[in-house]
Amino acid sequence: MKKTIAISFVVLTALAVLSLAACEPKGPKIVATETTFNFGQIDQFDSASHTFIIKNEGDQKLEIKRVKSSCGCTAAQPKSKVIEPGQQTEIEVTFNAGPRSGEQKKKITVETNDPANPRIELYMEGSVIERLVLDPRSIRILDAEPGKEATGSATVTNKSQEVITISELKFDDANIVRAQLKVDDKPVALPYKLEAGQAVTLSVTVKMPTDKNFYRATLSVVTAERPDKPVTVNIVLRKKGAGIQPGLTGQKIKKLMQQQGGPAMIAPGLKPKLKKKPVPSGNE
Repeated sequence: MKKTIAISFVVLTALAVLSLAACEPKGPKIVATETTFNFGQIDQFDSASHTFIIKNEGDQKLEIKRVKSSCGCTAAQPKSKVIEPGQQTEIEVTFNAGPRSGEQKKKITVETNDPANPRIELYMEGSVIERLVLDPRSIRILDAEPGKEATGSATVTNKSQEVITISELKFDDANIVRAQLKVDDKPVALPYKLEAGQAVTLSVTVKMPTDKNFYRATLSVVTAERPDKPVTVNIVLRKKGAGIQPGLTGQKIKKLMQQQGGPAMIAPGLKPKLKKKPVPSGNE
């Protein structure tokens, strides 16, 4: 009899503890239905968006304190910052490719008042395809004669699996005399269909201003398929005899060029000197 009473007491005590535990508030609890979204492949300067679902599986209000991304190229915005128990909200995330290329993985951190899991990480990943590739990316013409024409070139390659039609070489700089595509060193007419994997030469002739040591111009390669997303080409000229003084840093060159009315850029082929950081001692 005593044994039965003892067992009953233990069972009732356990049930009471479980009942009290069940009655205690759990607090807010954040749950993401998915933490990674793969957007596949997109072109340079395109964007990819996705909506992540955030749930509150707790018994108190879930507050989203902050949403931040690992890169300025990624924007994230929650639809609501307060989620009632059992409810959910959406976080819209947009990745802007810009001039990036290759594999991409961007992190979005969501900070909340969940005591057990105050932050979760969401990811946008995929590939950015560079369809038209320039080599080199900037056309540099050194030792240009003041007041005379100088020509430089770059190779334009179709890295996609489809035909790309180059419809226009667009520029509004009065010093750019001529821009044309060449195949086997012979000019070709526009529009020109560039087959997958094919390369052509972009040739640009610029007249070097007489009043500048350095000059920069910009040209756009426009395609029929994506007229709103041209490939920009920088053309850099250095006047003949405009040597760089020994020890002249990149910042000083930028200031010199600004004084001369030129764009703020470092001279072609020159690497700015970097100040060495002091090595901290063991006591710091």
